[in-house]
Amino acid sequence: MKGCVNERSQFEYGSILHILALAAVLQYTIDMKWKNLDHEGRLQRDLSPLGIPNLHLVGGVRYEKAQPPMKAHRHEGIIEIRYVARGVRTYLVDDTAYHVPGDHVFITYPDEEHGSGRFPEGKSLVYWLLIDLKSHKGNFLGMRDTEAERLRNALSTIKPRIFKGTARLKDIIESIIESYASIDPFKRVRIRMLAYDFILTVIGCAGKADIEASKAMQGVCDHIREHVLDDVNVAACASECALSVSRFKTRFTKEIGIPPHEYILREKIARAKEMLRAKRFGIADIGYELGFSSSQYFSIVFKRFTGATPAVFRAGARTQETPKNDSRKT
Repeated sequence: MKGCVNERSQFEYGSILHILALAAVLQYTIDMKWKNLDHEGRLQRDLSPLGIPNLHLVGGVRYEKAQPPMKAHRHEGIIEIRYVARGVRTYLVDDTAYHVPGDHVFITYPDEEHGSGRFPEGKSLVYWLLIDLKSHKGNFLGMRDTEAERLRNALSTIKPRIFKGTARLKDIIESIIESYASIDPFKRVRIRMLAYDFILTVIGCAGKADIEASKAMQGVCDHIREHVLDDVNVAACASECALSVSRFKTRFTKEIGIPPHEYILREKIARAKEMLRAKRFGIADIGYELGFSSSQYFSIVFKRFTGATPAVFRAGARTQETPKNDSRKT
């Protein structure tokens, strides 16, 4: 009898170890899949199966080169909060283009049709959370009190559409996704608390006076734009600001949202588009005028930022790119 008990104990102990091992493998798989955003990829999770009122979708994407434009779509009764962690993204809402730089939040209000128009989804790191604002009155995110409804109302009336964010939003989204796929018995509670944290952080960011780029950095941007056909480089820009190159890079990236070298490339590509539309210059000549070492390198960089080669762009694949309105953040 005693032997049977020992065998049973050993069996149960072995089963527990087996379960723990499977859990560890599962968690490792979850972590590695999410960390794929450290490479190129897209990850999205439907939160509705959790049964938490009002939570709809969460996700993130990391692109190292331009992708096809995002198709126009709408979410009935749902607010979409996007945090552009790195890069610059362009979104189209009611024929108005919004250019959103890194470390900024972009809001799409319920029932608005939105996409990226003819603008490709450019090199960037972006996270999003979709929240249903119309359903579950008196039970927002599972909380039945006036504070929860006050939170819903604050989110419903959040202004402006674009404002400076914080890296904490990225951390919260990643925590929601990792918790969603975990075997944590309290993951519903954890995700609900993370959602509240996300909403409060967004509202807090929107409530602050948006910190615009300093006159010095804005002056650098203007200088790059005006002299894009000249030999504009990071070292020269740093010298103009009386800063070391490393300090200039850090400050420029913090205030403008992207590194200065990428900003210069984006301005070169913007000028290249104008020159290609004009059809007065050969493609190789345009690349040379903009300081690219070869027409091949020019074509590679152009396609990375636009999704098309200069030849395809000129042929009309990206004609009528600019909508009737254009709202720029930077």
